[in-house]
Amino acid sequence: MEPLKAQDFAPLQVYPNPVKNVCTVSFTMENENKAEVSVYDISGKKVATLANRIFAKGENMLKWNVGNDVEAGIYFICLQSGEKIQCLKIIVE
Repeated sequence: MEPLKAQDFAPLQVYPNPVKNVCTVSFTMENENKAEVSVYDISGKKVATLANRIFAKGENMLKWNVGNDVEAGIYFICLQSGEKIQCLKIIVE
């Protein structure tokens, strides 16, 4: 897998982190493109797909209502577009 390049998308951000109930996932796309934003547990199992669609050029934001979807622990929110992927570790309380 190729490393990310600055022109693909800006760094993924999640706040608040640690997450109690709801978090905001934000990222900037340099061009309109299809991407998937998913949540994985520490073992690499996908536990949620937040979006799988075409995102507009510029800043994009998604909300994740953690609710009862996952237990407390360490997770990774990943943004994938084509062969490029970027993940950020989050803590769910």
